[in-house]
Amino acid sequence: MKGLVFHGAADVRYDEMVDPTPTECTDVVVKMRLCSICGSDLHIYHGGLAPPRNVFGIGHEAMGEVVEVGKDVKHLKLGDRVMLPGSTGCGECRYCQVGLVNSCERGGMQVYGIGRELEGCQAEFIRVPNGDFNAKIGRAS
Repeated sequence: MKGLVFHGAADVRYDEMVDPTPTECTDVVVKMRLCSICGSDLHIYHGGLAPPRNVFGIGHEAMGEVVEVGKDVKHLKLGDRVMLPGSTGCGECRYCQVGLVNSCERGGMQVYGIGRELEGCQAEFIRVPNGDFNAKIGRAS
């Protein structure tokens, strides 16, 4: 697949990336439709944030369609349109339950595109950990 890949300050390329696959039975894979460019992306681009690794996909806060579900995913199905926040959580601890995923007690806090664990959403597909919690079904207006 293709995506926007950080290679260094002011060096972002539309490049080949590894296709995401579920690593846990609660993961989903989402085909990206829209992804924002936010201040974090610009800080990385301009060299203002330490990169999490030498080469990585960028972008977070996105929308897409579920194309693969892990066997323990209960609330999402193929074809669901979902919204993805910038960061993820376990979905079960007291902090995640009140929306404070940055304080996740179970180590579920990960950030798309600027963390060490998740690639960015400026790609064709993205793996979403704990899909039932971290991918919110969008409603058409």
